[in-house]
Amino acid sequence: MRTSARSGSVVAAPLANDGTRPAQLQDGPGHLLNTVLPGQRGQASVAGRSLSFGAPFKRIGELQRGDAITFTTAQGVFTYQVIGGRR
Repeated sequence: MRTSARSGSVVAAPLANDGTRPAQLQDGPGHLLNTVLPGQRGQASVAGRSLSFGAPFKRIGELQRGDAITFTTAQGVFTYQVIGGRR
């Protein structure tokens, strides 16, 4: 995952796994199995590490409303816009 400067900030996360077990997240972000895949209609959920195993989400706290998040899956590349978050 990378975050660029505030103007047009982008977070990119290639999904390494279809699952979120601890061992799977060592390889990279994973898709929560009881949610739709990115790109499908509905709510997709993705989990990843922020402090270990390459820390793909280490800068996720820097995201702001309007920033883009791009997920890459076997089905394609899907971009979402941040509309809010928890602090």
